Amino acid sequence: MVLMSKIEKILEEYIVEKNNPLKDNPLAEIVRNDIPKILADYLDDDKYLVKGSVGQGQWAHIPWIAILIKK
Repeated sequence: MVLMSKIEKILEEYIVEKNNPLKDNPLAEIVRNDIPKILADYLDDDKYLVKGSVGQGQWAHIPWIAILIKK
């Protein structure tokens, strides 16, 4: 399953990757773009918004992915 492999990659590499620049980081792109796109495919996009983040300007202690109700 693609989603599971991407989550495993984050779990395995996040702590090490936090020592690298955040800008244009491939692991950050997985959290910000890849996983939200995968999850959004299973949700009603008129009702839900999926966002992910690893921080802004510097790495967050914990990466996050949220499913939000647009209303």
